[in-house]
Amino acid sequence: MPPAYVRLLFDQYAATFDTALVERLGYRGPSVLFEAVLSACQAHQKPANFKHAIDLGCGTGLAAVAFAKTVDQFNGIDLSPGMIEKARATGLYAELKETDMLEGLRTTPDSGVDLVLSATRWSMLPSSFRF
Repeated sequence: MPPAYVRLLFDQYAATFDTALVERLGYRGPSVLFEAVLSACQAHQKPANFKHAIDLGCGTGLAAVAFAKTVDQFNGIDLSPGMIEKARATGLYAELKETDMLEGLRTTPDSGVDLVLSATRWSMLPSSFRF
């Protein structure tokens, strides 16, 4: 979908996003992602503590809430200013960028990033993407 359409759609949805997704639809994306990361860390005998994480398509910050006890610093990237406003209200993000995921990654220095996560289905990155 065109970015302008996605931006408008999610801006309109921002105020009721968490209620609609979590309470009405039983959305568990962030908790499932958190469990997968914990499992991978355990399988590789690595601690599940991260200094710096990037949350792609951060939306209202649901993934940051799920990972809050294991990540010291979050950077969030989202196309929607309405969603960014909600994410900022969580107080969990050191930095929030209002842009699409690829541009956000291209303009974020990767030094020191321990974890890149996305609990959104819009997060399909091309296999050729490198950062």
